Amino acid sequence: GRGALAGPRRIVYMLPLEVQIHHSILVLQDYGLPPAQYAEVLALAGDSADSIPGLPNIGEKTAIALLQQFGSMQGLLEGAEQVRA
Repeated sequence: GRGALAGPRRIVYMLPLEVQIHHSILVLQDYGLPPAQYAEVLALAGDSADSIPGLPNIGEKTAIALLQQFGSMQGLLEGAEQVRA
């Protein structure tokens, strides 16, 4: 179910993991990436809430842009010299 953490001035709702993943997959589809690339976005961008480190200075938008440009994590690794620092 859904839980909530309450503080003096805020309430934070925690959605079930399935809902979070489903939302993330819908975001990827909006950017033209298949759901299977969700793991690649996480590998690049990380997720501090789930202790997934990711790469320094790479957020979700940059990860999606890189995957759009190179097609996959493998394509990104093969074309790494084309990525601007």
